[in-house]
Amino acid sequence: MLGLIATILLTTTAPDPVEVRYTPLSDHCEMMDEGAFEGQDWVLHRCQGLAGYPVWIGYADGTRMSLAFGAMQTISGMFATERDVSWPVEWRGVAGDVFQPHAAIVRVRSLTDGASMLAVYRIAEDGSSCLRGVTATNEAARELADAPPRQGC
Repeated sequence: MLGLIATILLTTTAPDPVEVRYTPLSDHCEMMDEGAFEGQDWVLHRCQGLAGYPVWIGYADGTRMSLAFGAMQTISGMFATERDVSWPVEWRGVAGDVFQPHAAIVRVRSLTDGASMLAVYRIAEDGSSCLRGVTATNEAARELADAPPRQGC
């Protein structure tokens, strides 16, 4: 009887399985806005991403790139614009009838030394996103992406 209760508890408290999908970072992009802000030139692109979850790419002064994932343009992070176009976005979400990502992982380069790193973004239910952190390995990025959200981002 205790074994059955333990099995039921483990089954009901186990996390939902994570589903993974991949898309290009800058596929089917459209320039949405451009301008100058405090002496910096900038441009904002909206790219295809996943259905209902576009990718927002902001470029400033041609050397800095910031990103957002989801319906809102909540751009965050500051990375080098140079990147390998074959590096995809890894979307992570709970398996179900409709895929709803809770995180996006993208390989970027550091502004300071050009080192390759993985940026992990949290995607909120309200359509906003925020940078949770950067890491060097796929395993660490996936652990951060799938960890329960902290207060705020």
